[in-house]
Amino acid sequence: MRSPRVRCAATPAPEDESTFGRPAAPRELWEGFARSFRARFLAEAAKPAGSLDVALAALLLAAEDDAVASRTAVPLPVEAYLERVETLVSDYLACALPGDHHAAACAALDTFLYDACRYRAPVGFAELYSPYRTYLHHALAQKVAVPATLATIHLAVLSRLQARGAFPASAVVVLPPGPSSRPFTRLGSSPDAVDPHKLLLTTLDSLSRAFWAWEWRPDQRSGFVVAARAASGESGRMSTRIGGTVMQPTGRPFGDLEKATLQLERLVALSPAVSTATRDLGVLLAHRGRRGDALLLLRQYADSNAGMAAAAAAAPLPPGVSASLTGAGDAAAAEELAALDALLLALQRTQLEQTFQA
Repeated sequence: MRSPRVRCAATPAPEDESTFGRPAAPRELWEGFARSFRARFLAEAAKPAGSLDVALAALLLAAEDDAVASRTAVPLPVEAYLERVETLVSDYLACALPGDHHAAACAALDTFLYDACRYRAPVGFAELYSPYRTYLHHALAQKVAVPATLATIHLAVLSRLQARGAFPASAVVVLPPGPSSRPFTRLGSSPDAVDPHKLLLTTLDSLSRAFWAWEWRPDQRSGFVVAARAASGESGRMSTRIGGTVMQPTGRPFGDLEKATLQLERLVALSPAVSTATRDLGVLLAHRGRRGDALLLLRQYADSNAGMAAAAAAAPLPPGVSASLTGAGDAAAAEELAALDALLLALQRTQLEQTFQA
């Protein structure tokens, strides 16, 4: 006798938490990766220059950005990319001539990295300021990187050779000024010698600038004014945030507020005092709806001893830009101060309105 057919109730499919182009990894998973990478980065960056592994620190910041941007269930393999650096060291030692411990060793290392391994700077304005060419894992894979990232690879290889006693301890990596300059090795001290802490700050500053969503011309020290005016409502609906990007009538039509925020959070954490990174992080948080945190940071900046004028004068210029072209000085400082005051007033007004409505 044929057994009766049993209709099985279909198991309901789990709710899809993914968005277009992103895998459905649980939030607690990728956020856990990001927190772990941030903690490891800050711990590494806090080490003295002699023991700081600049390659590890650069890969950790890239891994955090990758976890947040991709919502990934598989973190960036930091150790695998570090193995590529170790392979460079081993390959250099395999081809280095005995006795290369003086000036000839410096030329040999430069030739190995940039001729034999063919690491090079990118060509073209967009590539020279591209975040893709700034992240270390892309540079190790593609062998094309902005000068600061080339210097990171160079310094990582040199420090490992020195730790093995295979290179003169007095050798340093020098990064000449210029947007397409190539690092080189030199014996003895040099005013242009690469410092690992400053190299990390330069990388973070370059990434925050690359992901900045408002107009920021190459001859300007800051893109704060346009962003602050948009946050305070001076520019109407234009230049305001729509999702993770920014709609504006002129200038840069896109950006990544989330990634720009990550860079500035790390810059603020590494800075011993209130700086322009504090101000820029504040305006980004205002655009992302975190008005209380934004107000706190912007007040800290406004009350800092440095002051707006001093900060504008001390801000580093982009590579290859003449000071005569920046428009910095009293007029630029006054413009930034006015934009800051207007934004503070708008945030305070919003805070009071929310207090009365509560």
